[in-house]
Amino acid sequence: MFFKSKPYEFIPASFSYQKGVARVNPGRGFYHLFPFVLGDAVDYSYLETTLLSAPSLYLIEISLQNYPREKLPPEALNSLREIFSFFKEKGGMMILRCCYDLTGEAALKEPSYLELIFEHMEQVAFVVNEYKDYILLHQGIFIGNWGEMHGSRFLRGGQISRLYRKLRECLAPEIRIALRRYSFVKEVENSPELSVYNDGIFGSKTDMASFTEQTMELEISAMQRELPYGIFGGEVLYPQEEKDILLWETMSRKEVSQYIFSHLKELRISYLNEEYDTKQLALWDTLPPAEGFFSGDISPEPYANLRQQLEDFLGYQLMIKGASIGKDREGTCLSLVLSNPGFGVLPFSVEIGCTLLRKGDALPDENLPHEVLADGVSANGVSANVFLSESIGAESLPSDGELNVCVLPLIYKKEKTRYLPDISGTYEVILFIRRVDNKQLLKLSNGGLTERAPGRYCIGTFKVK
Repeated sequence: MFFKSKPYEFIPASFSYQKGVARVNPGRGFYHLFPFVLGDAVDYSYLETTLLSAPSLYLIEISLQNYPREKLPPEALNSLREIFSFFKEKGGMMILRCCYDLTGEAALKEPSYLELIFEHMEQVAFVVNEYKDYILLHQGIFIGNWGEMHGSRFLRGGQISRLYRKLRECLAPEIRIALRRYSFVKEVENSPELSVYNDGIFGSKTDMASFTEQTMELEISAMQRELPYGIFGGEVLYPQEEKDILLWETMSRKEVSQYIFSHLKELRISYLNEEYDTKQLALWDTLPPAEGFFSGDISPEPYANLRQQLEDFLGYQLMIKGASIGKDREGTCLSLVLSNPGFGVLPFSVEIGCTLLRKGDALPDENLPHEVLADGVSANGVSANVFLSESIGAESLPSDGELNVCVLPLIYKKEKTRYLPDISGTYEVILFIRRVDNKQLLKLSNGGLTERAPGRYCIGTFKVK
């Protein structure tokens, strides 16, 4: 496109899908479980060894079973802080689950009265909130076998609602809460960011009673409608009942793949246990990838199996589908179409940074891409100021959603300002997407883009005559 005032031309890059890229982004994918009993010694050398092969998403299960009749002592809270600090330093994000039982005996190990649980919630949340930028969500409300909200004496007479309200009051608003079943959601306040953790996926027709058989489809539809910004996940099981096993065995391998992919997609699954259960996960390694859910050119390379495909589509993905010059009431702007082909929503708000650099110039220090660019200039003195978009959250980019966003206002009529340079030459349009909270750069699921530095992409060029 050319502008009347000066001959500018924008040439967009080629935008295509590339598999495997999204797996490094935080807050999605397979997780590794790390259980701790607060008050017991922690073997950090063992943890270091385990983390060598673990993904960058951790489920931190904290059992308070050593304190069923007393407040948490200072040394327990210090230990909790050390655990969170350890995983923060390792990168990635944490899923939390606080409970009183890790062996299926919650009724014997939980406190005798709610007030002590409330006090424990206050104490734990005081530490947890210090790490809110590194916590994806909290599973459960401190009760039940393994923290899964069953086998507890606190499941009736409005107790679930009281426990939820107390935990919601204690935790920072940035930390979402997930309940074990959708039916529990109906017992508490209906927040669009409430989530469900389903630890029985595929175990039975109802996901091991995660849903009611007669109304399962209605419940899933209600979850999609009433919890649009929730983050859903859990564990998968191999069918537990003979009739369900027989049903799977009568299906073709292609049909099984389609069913697995479809069910995880309709549940909007963002995270799964990488180890449980092994029989179901091993099956995915042998099944062909699902077909027909996306256009034929979304992946130029075929997936080797279903598991490899699901590793990409769990949670969110960020993919640019196009970029162009457009005009609105404010002026002329470079806009792009940002899509999310993944199963889940964005778990945090993001912003897009965009700048123009003379083609061939070296970027400033890649370890400080946004700070240096925001204040610095390129090697030949051309301004390298970064324009930051407005914050983009889960409500703007749901699963399968698309968003048109201005990434570089070229000419503002009202302010009579322009981001286009007056010096002739060819300029690269450099773009990054980062989290708003901790400024972490995210990867795009795009092939064909030149990555000038980690997380910074050339999405096209401007030619200034």
